[in-house]
Amino acid sequence: LDVVSRSWISDEEGVQLSYRLTVYDAAGEKLPQVSPTGDGEVFETVGAERYDLRSFAATSNWLYAGTGAAGGILAAVLAYGLFPHVRRRVAAWADPWSDIADTGYQTAQALFAIGTGGWFGMGLYQGMPEKIPVVNKDFIFAAVCEELGGLYALCLLAVCLCCFFQFVIIAMKMRAMFYKLIAFGLGTVYITQVFLTVGGAVKFIPSTGVTLPFVSYGGSSLLASFALFNIIQGLYILKREEEADEKG
Repeated sequence: LDVVSRSWISDEEGVQLSYRLTVYDAAGEKLPQVSPTGDGEVFETVGAERYDLRSFAATSNWLYAGTGAAGGILAAVLAYGLFPHVRRRVAAWADPWSDIADTGYQTAQALFAIGTGGWFGMGLYQGMPEKIPVVNKDFIFAAVCEELGGLYALCLLAVCLCCFFQFVIIAMKMRAMFYKLIAFGLGTVYITQVFLTVGGAVKFIPSTGVTLPFVSYGGSSLLASFALFNIIQGLYILKREEEADEKG
C-alpha cells in the first residue's frame, strides 16, 4: 500500500461533517472494502463464564469461581491456537491500524464512526454507518454513537444497566433458590451480552459478534431477548402474588 487518503463528506454549505478511510494500491486503484473478520463467531468461553457465575451464586464457593475462571482462560488460549478467525479478531483488536485494509478495517471504521459522532451525533441518516461491515448486528453501538451521539449512547447504556439491576433486585427478593438462580442467571446473560457488544465496538475487548438486545438486527436475537424479559416479568408477577397472599 502506497497511498492512504481520507475522503471528507460535506453538506451544501461546505461544512465538514465526517470522514472515512479509503485505501489505494501503488497504481492508484481503490481497493475494495473487505468483509468483516468473521461471520459472527463467538468465543466459546462466554457460555462457560456465565455458568461459572451462576454456580458461584448458588453455592458461594470460591473454588467454583476460581476453577471456572482458570478453565475459561485455558479455553481462550486453546481457541486462539486452534481457530484462525479467533486470531484474526484478536489481531484486529490489538492493533487495527497495522492492517487497516484487511483485519483491522471493521474496528477502524467503528472507531471513526464513534469519533465522528461526538457528543450530540450527526443526526439520523446523516452519517455513514453502512461503511462498517455488519454494522446492523455486531457494531450497532458504533452506528448509534455516530448518528445519535455519545450522550444518547450513554443513556442507552444506562437503560441496560437499570434493566440488569432490576433483574438482580428481583432475584434477591425471590424466596425459592430455584427462582433466584433463574433471575440471576438471565440477568448475567443479558449484561454479558451488552458488555460483549459495546466492548467490541469501542475496542475494549475483541469483537465477538454478539448482538445488542432490542437494538441490533436479527430475528433469533430479538426472540431470545423477548423470552428473557418475559421470564423475568413472570418471576416479578409471582413475587407480587406471594406478597399479596402474605398480606391476605
